[in-house]
Amino acid sequence: VACVYRDYLEKRMKVSAAEQRQLSLFLELYGAVRIKKSVLGFPAKVIKPLTTFEQAEEIIVDLKSSDVDNILVAYQNADDFSLQQKVPTSYRPSSKLGGKKGYQELCEQLNKSNVPLISNIDLTTFQSSGNGFSVRTDTAKLFTGLPGLRYFFKINTGKMSQNQPTTYFLAPKEINNAATKFLKKCVLLINFL
Repeated sequence: VACVYRDYLEKRMKVSAAEQRQLSLFLELYGAVRIKKSVLGFPAKVIKPLTTFEQAEEIIVDLKSSDVDNILVAYQNADDFSLQQKVPTSYRPSSKLGGKKGYQELCEQLNKSNVPLISNIDLTTFQSSGNGFSVRTDTAKLFTGLPGLRYFFKINTGKMSQNQPTTYFLAPKEINNAATKFLKKCVLLINFL
């Protein structure tokens, strides 16, 4: 029945067959996370690598050798400012993942393989002061004058998560300042690479 109806659409109704499009693989990699750990008996937040630049390179090479084309790579938490949860003013690859050299080698491999790389750069939210931005003065304000905060909720209960730290929204007037600082440093980084 389906074949007869397709023939009817093609011959009688002049509907052409849809072009086959090539599908893409969207690969999301996580560089590192900050975890609480006891260091010399004191609780501290340390960076735990999940996927180093070298491992990311190996993953891409393996996928390409398996004839997987049209790969898009999103690399989360691969720079120091994302891991420190500060407003980024430049892109500094994490030394725990391989540093500038490892990042440069990854970029070269991705360029050879014609694979685009997307990094998570968040200029709108932050959790700690630094890089010229303060949680006290540069936070967006609600119409009540209170700071704009982002809370996290548990999916299973709908209640606010006590484990997630409070995230602040950057004031709209400061986003342009953050973007300008970031883009100036990125132009230097691109010229370096």
